[in-house]
Amino acid sequence: MRRFLVLALALALAGPALATPPVPASRDAINEALDGIQSLPLPLPEAGELRVGRPADERRLNRGFLEDLAAQPDWPDQGIVIAAGRYRLEDVATELDRPELLACETDTCRLAAPLAVEHGAVLVIEGLTVELEQRAGAAIVAFGDLFISLSAIEGRAGDAPATTDGEAFRPFIVAFDRSRTVIRGSRLAALGYDGNGATGLSVTVTSRDDPPARPVLQLVGNLIEGMYDGVQVRGAAEATLLRNRIRASLRHGIAIRDGTADGLIADNDIVGSGAMADNGNGLLLSRGITRTAVLANRIIDSAGAGIQIDKGAFDLTLAGNELARSGRDGLVLYESWSVDLQRNAIAQNGRSGIRIRAADGILVSENGLTGNARAGIDLQDWSTVTKPPSEEEAALIRPTEVTVKGNRFADNARGDCVVQGVVTILPAEGSDC
Repeated sequence: MRRFLVLALALALAGPALATPPVPASRDAINEALDGIQSLPLPLPEAGELRVGRPADERRLNRGFLEDLAAQPDWPDQGIVIAAGRYRLEDVATELDRPELLACETDTCRLAAPLAVEHGAVLVIEGLTVELEQRAGAAIVAFGDLFISLSAIEGRAGDAPATTDGEAFRPFIVAFDRSRTVIRGSRLAALGYDGNGATGLSVTVTSRDDPPARPVLQLVGNLIEGMYDGVQVRGAAEATLLRNRIRASLRHGIAIRDGTADGLIADNDIVGSGAMADNGNGLLLSRGITRTAVLANRIIDSAGAGIQIDKGAFDLTLAGNELARSGRDGLVLYESWSVDLQRNAIAQNGRSGIRIRAADGILVSENGLTGNARAGIDLQDWSTVTKPPSEEEAALIRPTEVTVKGNRFADNARGDCVVQGVVTILPAEGSDC
């Protein structure tokens, strides 16, 4: 059903890509997905098993980031594990009665230790403010299911928001493998650093090698601010991100990577990504991303590109997005194929509006390209790259073939189109370039 939903939406937006003009965009599929997640009932509590143990002895906590947690000045060398059952966070605090690790009063909880959710278990956070204490190495690590609704979760260093220079530890939320993560109507702030799976809100797999289980992420109507990556997704079976506001991510606003499929990224507002990395993108789609629709997002003031697509992404539709004032190109598409770029408004970016390299089966249609500091559209083959390709890049390089029609250009500093190297532009007559 999920795959049909994304494909049906892509078809509704794009129409028969090269035969007839695209039909007007339909909101039905987006609204169906939105309503389904917003109306999803939270799991009911069910007693199971809770324990406190040394993180080094707990397989769900003894991971690559454990050394960073343990280096914190108030490290308790204790972690909480929901081993079985379905628990609300405040009920975990009551049953364990370890307030130095987890304390809840009224609608506020303070977590001062790492907390793991075992496969098959469930953690529900509803209607709470949850402070993750930086100096105690707090983090939420889910192999089971995680539901966050109408809550605020923030990294804290005592009375102040947690900070990082990028490398320094900061609390985070990460979900692995067969996990399902649903977050709606909530605020996430001051989380994440440049660690494996620890970049803020991460949904990932423990192995890139044909993982036996893949996570699901459903993220609707949230405010996500001051994270290292606003959202990072690796190898997910499904990623649905709708109507989120993502502010001032230190690197990427949203990063979707490593074979994630069946994505719907729509109506998000992403502002000011990349303050700590000049190549931080508003949205990154990288390494085998497929069957994904990126629709009606507003992405502005990114330090890097508004959207970057690379490393073998395919079967994507990007329609109705606004990409403005990026430090680099509005939209970058490298070494990928079967991508439709339609009716996007791309303006006032620091390089070109759209930059395409070594990619084929690309449709660029009815976009508005105005006021960009280089070309409206920049088309290249691999010969424009001064370095030899890596083994990964060499396997993905394609002859550049692009259909360019019906676009609107104005005031791009280097003209409507720049073509470098051997590029096939379709249709043979009547193309924009």
